[in-house]
Amino acid sequence: MKTKAIALFGPTGTGKTKTAIELAQKLNGEIINTDSVQIYREMNIGSAKPTADELQKAPHHMIDILSPVEGYNTFLFLKEALKTGETISQKGKLPIFAGGTGLYFKALFSGIFEGPDRDEKVREHLKNEKEEKGLLFLYEKLKEIDPETASQISPNDFVRIERGLEVYFVTGKVLSKHRKEQNYESPFEFLKIGLTYPRETLYERINQRIDIMIESGLLGEVKKLMEKYPDSHVLNHAIGYKEPLLYLKGELPYDQMVSNLKQNSRRFAKRQMTLFRALKEVHWFCPPDTQAVFSLAVKFLS
Repeated sequence: MKTKAIALFGPTGTGKTKTAIELAQKLNGEIINTDSVQIYREMNIGSAKPTADELQKAPHHMIDILSPVEGYNTFLFLKEALKTGETISQKGKLPIFAGGTGLYFKALFSGIFEGPDRDEKVREHLKNEKEEKGLLFLYEKLKEIDPETASQISPNDFVRIERGLEVYFVTGKVLSKHRKEQNYESPFEFLKIGLTYPRETLYERINQRIDIMIESGLLGEVKKLMEKYPDSHVLNHAIGYKEPLLYLKGELPYDQMVSNLKQNSRRFAKRQMTLFRALKEVHWFCPPDTQAVFSLAVKFLS
């Protein structure tokens, strides 16, 4: 018999943190972070990490577990998240996986293809192509070879674009096909809950959220990170950090930085929804309704 767990997801700016905390308080649960940037220490404002006060309201796991210079991937996440969920369950508590990283949730539900080892020759070739023709060229190549995988990642995410192409060139088979052929059975029976808003409302909430982040000291946070971890991959590529970084380097005017932050965040939300909408058996709440979510969870657990 599988262990029951809740998966709570949705695009940025939909109140996942608040809802997860309320569920944890009412259902004797503990929250497992399912956000790929909140795992990093010192990256607080730009990742919309739960505040110190929010972290006190319910037990949280897999937040602040890495330095910004450490690497991480979906396979490592899945291994740690499953282990953490089982530990929570063994204590007689409810595991609540909450966040906005669609690939992490897809891995929780369907597993992940670990793939072949790194092929340095292939990677060197791809790196040279990136330098000569640009990252968009590689993304379009992946889109042509494996449109399913390409649709799930950002055109700016070189690490995942590189891996998608590498797997194809090394194995002769696209990554999406490898994933479908693997045998994986989750140890959890998930209640899948999606939170969102009508598009215009969501975009306005995202714009307001960016303004609040800037007022809360985002530039100061990025400046400290830039000084301590100049070569951090996540700092240089994550939405919410790469835009202020360019401004602080003098490569982007302030108004353009704010505009890019908002535009990139809205586009990210759109990509998140594309991935989340492809998941099966999801109970969507638009707009989010905490009481209705709680009632559904009680029914699921009874």
